[in-house]
Amino acid sequence: MPRKRSRSAVSSESGSESESCTTDDNENCMIPNAEYSGSSDSENDSDSDSDNYRDEKIPKATYKRVSKSYQADQAKLEKDYKFDWAKDKDPQDKAWRVRALLKLFQKTILKFGFWKSALSVDEMMAKSYARTCLKQFIREKPTRFGLKFWDLCAANGYLFNIDLYCGKNSVIGDKLSKCALGSRVVLHLLKPFFKLTSDAKIPFYHLYFDNYFTNLDLVVHLNRLKLKCTGTVRDNRVPVKNVIHKKVPRGTYAVKHEKNSGINYITIMDSKPVLILSTAAGVTPLSSAKRYNSIEKEKVDIPVPQAFHLYN
Repeated sequence: MPRKRSRSAVSSESGSESESCTTDDNENCMIPNAEYSGSSDSENDSDSDSDNYRDEKIPKATYKRVSKSYQADQAKLEKDYKFDWAKDKDPQDKAWRVRALLKLFQKTILKFGFWKSALSVDEMMAKSYARTCLKQFIREKPTRFGLKFWDLCAANGYLFNIDLYCGKNSVIGDKLSKCALGSRVVLHLLKPFFKLTSDAKIPFYHLYFDNYFTNLDLVVHLNRLKLKCTGTVRDNRVPVKNVIHKKVPRGTYAVKHEKNSGINYITIMDSKPVLILSTAAGVTPLSSAKRYNSIEKEKVDIPVPQAFHLYN
């Protein structure tokens, strides 16, 4: 039978180059264990060693010998293989580092299609203090510092599409480069919707957005695409005015109707005048909303137009 040599014999014969070998038929030589590495390893190891040594099972001296014997110009496994690197950097896209990840996420959340008829476009802040040109500050938001995203969501909050805000001058399609930012954002988020939804089903959907996005040009364009929409609008974006005095009671409203496009322009007095553009609803049927009455000192029902009720 082959006889295993003792540890002391191995240590004395091999000196600083000790290796734990057996005299089996296969003559297997193993890298010495850290606990039985011999005197040479313990002599050469020091606490002040600056090497990046992480494997505790291999002594540092042995690790040094192996690392020194490595040559960068060793024979390649794939001699004829050519590396073809894709260029991800896009000088026109500030979010080019995460664009591929965003596209993958967009593809995943559209897996089930648009299964809610009430859609909403709005902005969202993701809290971040990172040093990046994409960081935004919005004073009146709960999250004041962070990355701003544009979102297309369902009424219950399910996300259908998302995009990262890269600045007001960021180009979103060549055809939309001269349009208002709100119009560009809405149409960009709606691209998958028009691609996945048949023309016969589009009229059953209703899109909502706030006064950041709403303008007459966008409402007319969406109406031509058969998509109904309702949104609050800023006073300086509508050439005509619905005159309402400031001291009228809550629920007082004035309406104008545009014959060619079918847009309803409604101004209603709430805590302050609220301006609404809608191609989906008008005044009738009147609905009710609860508001505080200072005379009765309790909440009472007041009549409100249907477009105002739907938007709320």
